[in-house]
Amino acid sequence: MCRGGALGDFVVTLPVLAELRRRWPGARLDLLAYPRHAVLAQAVGLADGVRSLDDAGLAAWFDSSTPDLPENEARYVAGYDRVYCLLHDPDGVVRGKLRRVAGRRLAWLTPLVTEVHAVDHFLRIVAPAPGEAAPVRVPQLHLPPDLIAAGERRLRLYGAVALLHPGSGSAAKNWPLASFRSLARRLASGHGFAPVFLAGEAEAAAANDLAGEFPVLAGLSILDAAAVLAASSVTVANDSGIAHLAAAVGARVVALFGPTDPALWGPRGTRVSVLRAGVPTTAGLAGLSADTVLAAMER
Repeated sequence: MCRGGALGDFVVTLPVLAELRRRWPGARLDLLAYPRHAVLAQAVGLADGVRSLDDAGLAAWFDSSTPDLPENEARYVAGYDRVYCLLHDPDGVVRGKLRRVAGRRLAWLTPLVTEVHAVDHFLRIVAPAPGEAAPVRVPQLHLPPDLIAAGERRLRLYGAVALLHPGSGSAAKNWPLASFRSLARRLASGHGFAPVFLAGEAEAAAANDLAGEFPVLAGLSILDAAAVLAASSVTVANDSGIAHLAAAVGARVVALFGPTDPALWGPRGTRVSVLRAGVPTTAGLAGLSADTVLAAMER
């Protein structure tokens, strides 16, 4: 299966991988994806091999000056019984080249989500035939016991942890850092949760700003991040890949939405609460109070 995009894009595609694994449990399932995301699927048995989308050989797939794949890339594609592709390809260059090699073995779907929730959109590529069992429509990552134990050990020092993730793929989707700080201070003053910030590369500046006052977990691998999310008592995050990852590992999640639509991109899970600003804009999101978020956490 071919899948690009950011972390959240990958997580909402997990039900597709789960459905492929259910249909063909003995088949080898390889991913053409970013390894930093694909390792999640490998860790839980939803994928076997991974080829990086950064592989130099893939440049020929997107080269519009030639109609066909080079011989070595054509052999690579022809080696698969089925090819499922969710790559962004507005000009149809990749689709045309793959179709000439794979023919009817190619299933193609645009990664642009516009009408239904992202999970439901991507599951269209493996739509069941009449009478077949319906796929599971919730991303699920059942982490190995040793990984879960590692996450629990990392958080044991703090007690009941509220993980706070102040970033996302766009500043327009972020609740203000000052509001996260205000929430953390309320938690620290006695609400049963110890505030711990989770920061990735995009939140480096915020991590430095917060580190003098609160515990900050920074520089974790994606698997280590998944483990601490699973071990947390509750996670508060913007519309981000971390919100989707937290929901997929079964964490309690409060997801904060402003300009983006949770009907399309809200994290799915049995313990997810979505708070959307009354006015669905960045400014409206900034208007959400720490008390409102705290009340959602306590519920």
